[in-house]
Amino acid sequence: MISLPTSQPQKNPDAIKVWQETVFNNIAKFIGIAGSAVYLIYVALNYQKTSPALILVYTIAYLLVLGAAFVLRVPMMYRVIIFASMVLAIGISASLESAAVGDGRIWFILSAFFAVAFLGRRAGLFFVFLISIIWGVLGYLFTSEIIPQPEVAQYSFSIWGGTTVTLFAVALIIILTINALLVNLGQNIEKSDALAQKSKEQARQVETQKIALERRANALEASARISRQIASITLHQDILNEAPKLFREEFSLNSVSIFLLNTENMLRLTSCSGWNEQAKPTRDYVLSLDKDIAGMAILNDRAYSDTDTEVKLEVALPETQSYSVIPLRGRDKTLGVFILQSESPSAFGAERLSILQMLVNHVAILLENADLLVQKEHALEAERRAYGEIAQTDWKDFIKSQNYAGYRRDEKGLTLTSTKPYLPEEKRVEAEQVPIRIRGKIIGHIDAHKAKNRAWTASEKELLHILASRLETAMDSARLYQDSQQRVERERIISETSAQIRESLDIESVLETAARELRNALDLSEAEIWINAENIQGMDNTPSINLEKEDKKS
Repeated sequence: MISLPTSQPQKNPDAIKVWQETVFNNIAKFIGIAGSAVYLIYVALNYQKTSPALILVYTIAYLLVLGAAFVLRVPMMYRVIIFASMVLAIGISASLESAAVGDGRIWFILSAFFAVAFLGRRAGLFFVFLISIIWGVLGYLFTSEIIPQPEVAQYSFSIWGGTTVTLFAVALIIILTINALLVNLGQNIEKSDALAQKSKEQARQVETQKIALERRANALEASARISRQIASITLHQDILNEAPKLFREEFSLNSVSIFLLNTENMLRLTSCSGWNEQAKPTRDYVLSLDKDIAGMAILNDRAYSDTDTEVKLEVALPETQSYSVIPLRGRDKTLGVFILQSESPSAFGAERLSILQMLVNHVAILLENADLLVQKEHALEAERRAYGEIAQTDWKDFIKSQNYAGYRRDEKGLTLTSTKPYLPEEKRVEAEQVPIRIRGKIIGHIDAHKAKNRAWTASEKELLHILASRLETAMDSARLYQDSQQRVERERIISETSAQIRESLDIESVLETAARELRNALDLSEAEIWINAENIQGMDNTPSINLEKEDKKS
């Protein structure tokens, strides 16, 4: 199983910023619209009672709220600060008007809520400390009577009405903000679930791909091992015997067999592993091309498994759960089929069949190469035998043409030996005989003798054999060179003689020239050329008499 890396979820600053801006814009627009209504109603009802300076302050505050709500070009941070400050100012005003009885604390809490929701934790903490200090200062100023204490009727309608409106507004703002937060949180949870589901699906796909890759890697590795071992075999029958064993071991099969096409275009069992072929008569292991799945693989030139077709395998074993038939493709023709049987169901998928087909094709090429190697070796052996016989004949003729048998080198110097059969002497420690072989044929011997009772050392014998091999090469080269020189000389003589004969157009002159040139070219004591009319068919008597009398002798 693949373990997916786990990590802590990371915050996305851009997503949080977008959420804050979206929620703030919605709340700011609501406050702006509601504030406009409150401002217009208040001014209309208290226009004559309120001083112009206070109305100016309310107007400035109202315009700042409108700007923060609807002027989106202003950065959100400044707009939030304006709103939080306005809410804080309302809280201070309410506290100055009603002290601890009024709704100033609610506005203080709302300002801190605005700061933490839309500006972050630090801004929220700052406003918490700020409103605490302001509330404490106001309490000190009231209790020290630095500022006059307001006379507030706690149970007046105005106090309860204002507090109720403030409570409603603050609660509505908080509810809207939390609702937006919950909506966004729900969307994020849905996205997270979708991503988690997608991640699980991708993990399953990765696991499936990993298993497939492992199978393919194992199959390729097994194919490589089989290829290496079979490639080292050169004999046709050895390849046939070894291939089923390797296939069976590497791919964990219960049976592997090879059927080759015979001259009658039938598939006959040639080699197998894990299969008792003696259990049935031999005729049961001959398959027809038009009945069995093996014949279908030959005719269609493609691999088949038990899941690809309804055609059955006649030679399937009882314990076989799945099987495949793979054509043995050579360079120019199909040689036969590999039949693979397994005890596991669905053991031969498309991917494994593809790998097995490539490997079986490799085996077919090796079989053809083994046949070609045998043919080449036979041809080479025939050529070598023929050349050796020719060389032996040439050496016999050469030796017969010589008037000496060899050379002898002793304390008296170098002398020729007479022509006589070579009879090796009785084996003695001081004597060493080495045959002279040319083209595998013995044409002579080296008979070496040391001083009496002095034995040959191993290094001396090795040196003698090396010198003998060099002598063999040199002698053969010298004879071939001599033969070539003689052929060149014969060609020269023939060419010159032919040229001399062709120079004359008279029969008598041609005969004289021919006799003379033959005697000179071949260094003969006498040369005669006869023309006999009796040996010429269809010639009348008159020319024959004259020709018989023309007897030229040189």
